[in-house]
Amino acid sequence: MLKTFMYQGISDKRETFQIVIPGSNIPEWFSHLTVGCSLSAELPPDWDSSRFMGFAVCVVFVLHEHHQVDELDIHQFKNFNATHHLVCCLKLNGRELEVYGRQPAFRFSEEFCQLNSDHLWLFYVSRDK
Repeated sequence: MLKTFMYQGISDKRETFQIVIPGSNIPEWFSHLTVGCSLSAELPPDWDSSRFMGFAVCVVFVLHEHHQVDELDIHQFKNFNATHHLVCCLKLNGRELEVYGRQPAFRFSEEFCQLNSDHLWLFYVSRDK
């Protein structure tokens, strides 16, 4: 179901797509898996062909207690009324891939996700971005 939803959300003109849903099961079509905060993957020789759409990443995370927004010295959190911020750093040949001038990120408030519960963050970045 997630794979179908993701493909429906992606078109040739769309540079990014992301969704956060409850759960902890990473779809079987992800070929590179790791536990921890870092993953390295070897790209196939033809990765830059026209058939290569982009990068899809799936992250399992659990929300824990947070600091009050007023205690954070981060202007972005206050602008988005956010209590949590997920960031992913993608590197290709040592160069960071950015989306709209920054790394893929998802900001949200605690009301969006249940504390101490597993969630999936699935995002896609087009090869053209």
